[in-house]
Amino acid sequence: MIRRSLMICGLAICVAMAAAGCGSSSSSSSSNASASNASAPASSGTSGGTVTIGTTIPESGSTPLLSELDGYKLAVSDANSQGGVTIGGKKEKLRLVVLDNQSDLNMATQQLRQLVLQDNVVGVLAGCCQQNIQEAAQADELHVPLSMCCLPLELAPPSRGYSFDAFQTLADGATEFFKLAANAGTNKKMVIVTNNDPSGPADAKLMSGVGSQYGFTVVAHAAVPAGTTNFASVISQAKSAGAQVLVAQMVPPDCFAMWKQMKALGYTPKIAIGQQCSQTPGWAQLGPLGDGTTTILSWTKSAGLPLTQHIISALGSKWKDTTDLQGAASAYNAAQVLIAAINRAGSTDRTKVAQALQQTDGTFALGKVVSNGKGQAKTPTFLGQWSGGDVVQVYPAESGAEKLTVPPSGLS
Repeated sequence: MIRRSLMICGLAICVAMAAAGCGSSSSSSSSNASASNASAPASSGTSGGTVTIGTTIPESGSTPLLSELDGYKLAVSDANSQGGVTIGGKKEKLRLVVLDNQSDLNMATQQLRQLVLQDNVVGVLAGCCQQNIQEAAQADELHVPLSMCCLPLELAPPSRGYSFDAFQTLADGATEFFKLAANAGTNKKMVIVTNNDPSGPADAKLMSGVGSQYGFTVVAHAAVPAGTTNFASVISQAKSAGAQVLVAQMVPPDCFAMWKQMKALGYTPKIAIGQQCSQTPGWAQLGPLGDGTTTILSWTKSAGLPLTQHIISALGSKWKDTTDLQGAASAYNAAQVLIAAINRAGSTDRTKVAQALQQTDGTFALGKVVSNGKGQAKTPTFLGQWSGGDVVQVYPAESGAEKLTVPPSGLS
């Protein structure tokens, strides 16, 4: 369950960033060499008036995370425009070392050791998903502060004092969806369709369990192999049972096939959520058929979060839709958290920075970030709905958010 959930980042945000990546103008350095296993020095990262931090991140390979990388770069640039960080009472500029791990987990492991033992970084900014899990363990082993983004808190390993995860939770996403669905005028009968890998039952259990708290009942359920193209059977079951709520947790191609068949077979649920699949920019490939599909988000253009307009102004011409920009905003948040910890520590001593990181309490790009004392901080969760190739916020309905379209316009 954990492996697939990590692959899709639970809420699938890194799938969104991966789907957005299509080239890079980065001048990042990279290396395939394995670093020494020697212990890292506690104090590090200072060279010629600069403080070095680093990241190993896919700039190429199967899942490039280029919007996330742009978020990291923007946060460092913004900090430097204000003088950098304060070390020993003096301002020093930040230097970000970027290593392209080519979407290879083994290379990511090697490169993190290189960042710590060769590049002598003060702290590390994580990649995404499975990489976050590996890097968290390494950070504790090497005693280097690690600031993560894009990993739901339920999936993060216990921190031993050096890793820190500030992000949303799977439970909040489920809860907010059913709060929204409860006001959508449905009969509260739902169909759940997942892929049949080990996480399928867990995904279904989470959604059915939270749904039951709001009076929803599962009347049809299917777990299908990834790559399934024929959903006629479960669609027929859903129609016969009168299911007006659809929960789909599948890889994007499977959702594409199901939405097309729902349209062809005349099945129109009143509310439909495509977990994982509709959380990618690729959902726009469905065109009008994908409109009205509900999705879970960590950031939106209309949520009223800090620095929203700054992030849009700086990156919006490159990353035009919400699913792209939320990756950049989440990464910006993680970089802010690490930079703030370095400032509070006033030192390049990794242990002192790690201690400051674990005491995070401030307002950043994803909102209020307050450490729970266990290496985590929960950030808000939002719901959006696809409309015309982008996502508009529909819950909570504030800060200019739109109203839910019922039933989904693409299926009606």
